[in-house]
Amino acid sequence: MKPEVETKDDAKVAKAAADPRKVELLDAAGQSIGVTVTLKDEPAPAEEPGPDETLEAMHIRRLSKSVTSWTHLEVDGEPYPFSQARAASLLTRYPHFADQIGKALKL
Repeated sequence: MKPEVETKDDAKVAKAAADPRKVELLDAAGQSIGVTVTLKDEPAPAEEPGPDETLEAMHIRRLSKSVTSWTHLEVDGEPYPFSQARAASLLTRYPHFADQIGKALKL
């Protein structure tokens, strides 16, 4: 029986997994995109919903407030520096990233 070969992506994911505050983002197909998100030690506390805010929007807001930074990220070919507002926009636009962050935070 042959041992499984570890790919670069597997190594990156394993390294990020060593620090539970680090999440290696994967695309919708499950492949690493080379971006690591850093999370707070504890998830942001749940807040009351805003007027006419959906549960999904409230969840995205909580996730984005739990993110503290990310490594170099490009969106539509342009640099996308970190901010809380950009985190919310990114997690809204790419729900599979929101799912990954939510799983890491156990939300």
